[in-house]
Amino acid sequence: MWEIFQFYKGMINMLKTIISYIPSWQVFVQTFIVFFIPYLMSKLFNWIQTSKEEWE
Repeated sequence: MWEIFQFYKGMINMLKTIISYIPSWQVFVQTFIVFFIPYLMSKLFNWIQTSKEEWE
């Protein structure tokens, strides 16, 4: 019985260690701002340029 308790205690410590490496939500928001918003702006301007060429 004691060995099972020690095993689960080790598993919980391992999960705590893994979870500690996951960044907080602020990092995900910053990543969204840095990468996704410029991508959307690029697609928007590309769409504007394409529609402008179709009107000409």
